[in-house]
Amino acid sequence: MKKNLKKITDATMQELLSSEIVLPSLYFSTFDQNAKKQSIQLDDERFEKEVEGVIVDEFKKIDLYMKRTMQNIDLLSSAADDAIDAIKNKDESKLSQVDELVKGMKEQIKKLQSQLYKDPLTKLNNRKWISYKLLNKEANFKESFSMSIIDIKGFGKINSKYGEIIGDSVLLYLSNFLLKRLEDEMVDFELSRYAGDKFLLFTKDQDEDELKTFLNNIRIELSNSILKSKSGQTLKILFCFGSVFVNKGDKFFKKLEVCDDLLKEDKFQLKNGKFIH
Repeated sequence: MKKNLKKITDATMQELLSSEIVLPSLYFSTFDQNAKKQSIQLDDERFEKEVEGVIVDEFKKIDLYMKRTMQNIDLLSSAADDAIDAIKNKDESKLSQVDELVKGMKEQIKKLQSQLYKDPLTKLNNRKWISYKLLNKEANFKESFSMSIIDIKGFGKINSKYGEIIGDSVLLYLSNFLLKRLEDEMVDFELSRYAGDKFLLFTKDQDEDELKTFLNNIRIELSNSILKSKSGQTLKILFCFGSVFVNKGDKFFKKLEVCDDLLKEDKFQLKNGKFIH
C-alpha cells in the first residue's frame, strides 16, 4: 500500500508543478483523482491508516531532528563555556576534549540533515533541501544559476513491464550516471530528486546553450549504454529535459513551469527521432 501512496503523492506533485499557490482543497482534489486512477478509495479504512502512518513517520523524523538539534545546542553552549574556562586557565587537555565534543556534534548534525534532506533511494537532495537551501520564505530563488528538469522517457512503461525493483534500479542508474558525468566535467552543480522520475539540476557558470549541449551529449552517451539487472534483463534508458536560466528573486514555481513546458517540447522532439533540444 505504501508503494501506491508514493505513486499517488508523486503524481499529485507533478500535476501541481505549475501552480504558484496550492490550497489544501486543490491538493486533496488532485490527490483524490490520482487515488481513483490507482483504484483506491480514500474512505478505505486500510488506506486511511496507511496515509496516517506516512504522515506520522514524517513528523517523527522532524521531531527527532528538532530534539537532537536542541540537545546539540545545549551541548554547544556547555562546550563554549568549557572552552572559555580552558583558555583562561591554559588547560590544553580540556580544550582537546571540547574539540572532540564539537567534532562529534558536527557528525551527528550531518546525519540528521541527511535524514531530512536526502532522498532515501538515490541519496540525492530532495524537495525539502531545495526549499531550505535555494529558496526564501516566498519560494523565490536566493541566487542565480541555470536550472534543468530531467525526466526518464517512458518510466511508467518500464515500471509496468519490468516491475518496481527494476524501476528503482533505473532511477539509481540514471542518478549515478549523471553524477559521474557532471563530476568528470568538473561542473559546479547540485542534483536533486524532485518527484518520482523527475530530477532537478542546478548549475553555475554555464549559460542555457552550453547546458543544453552538455545534457544532450550526456543523453546520447546514455542511449548507447545498456542497463542489465541481476536477473539478466537488459534495457536502454533515455531522458528528456528542459533548461532555463534563473535570476536571483525569480519565482521557483514559475521557472519550474517554464522548464516543464520545455520538457514537453523535448519529449515531442524525441518522439520524432530528434536529439536536438
